[in-house]
Amino acid sequence: MWSVRGIVWGFLFAIAVMFALPGAASAASAEARRHFDRAGEYFDRDDWDKAIAEYDIAIRLDPTYADAFGNRGGAYAEKSDYDHALADLTEALRLNPKLEFALANRAVVLWEQGRKEAEIVDLDKLPRLNPRNPLSYLTRAPILMER
Repeated sequence: MWSVRGIVWGFLFAIAVMFALPGAASAASAEARRHFDRAGEYFDRDDWDKAIAEYDIAIRLDPTYADAFGNRGGAYAEKSDYDHALADLTEALRLNPKLEFALANRAVVLWEQGRKEAEIVDLDKLPRLNPRNPLSYLTRAPILMER
């Protein structure tokens, strides 16, 4: 049987790749985007190590590539490497404070780490970023239910 936690994780990290479209990364160099796209293919196949390696290259080519930091954070989280995930998701948000998927994923990582006060701050920010985005509420609801 599916747990609330499993449903939330699967949903959020699948959405992370969908929301980080190449159009959102238009400022990145073409070479960085190619590695970002390749990483997304590995991400879709649950090959976290290869995805992380490709995101590493994209970030090395463009250290301001917020979506690459966000997605690499998602890949680290899938590996339960929450320290690296939190660092990447926080950097993604520093580069782009309106990156909704990074904020949602960071809330889940904080939840996994048991950092409830920090998690609730991120959860409260989500609907303010974009009140019409269902991700805001779909992230908050299961976490608040489990609390």
